[in-house]
Amino acid sequence: MQLYPSYMLGQTLQLSFFNHIEVVIAIIWFISLFFKVVICFFVLTQGLSELLKVQEYRVLTFPLGMLIFVCSGRRY
Repeated sequence: MQLYPSYMLGQTLQLSFFNHIEVVIAIIWFISLFFKVVICFFVLTQGLSELLKVQEYRVLTFPLGMLIFVCSGRRY
C-alpha cells in the first residue's frame, strides 16, 4: 500500500546508535538510481551507434543527452 515501503521501514526502525536510517536508505536509493540511468544511457548510445553503423558512439552522446533532457522536462 506504500509507495516506498523501504523508506517507510527506515522511518519506523530505531537503532540505539543510529536514529535516522531513512537518510541512509535515501542516499543508497539516489546512488543506485544514478548508476541505473548511466548504464541505460550507455546501452542506448551503444545500441544506436550499432544500428546506425556509426564508428564512434561518442558522437551520439551529446545529441541523445539533449534529447533526453528536453523530453524529461516537466510541463506545468
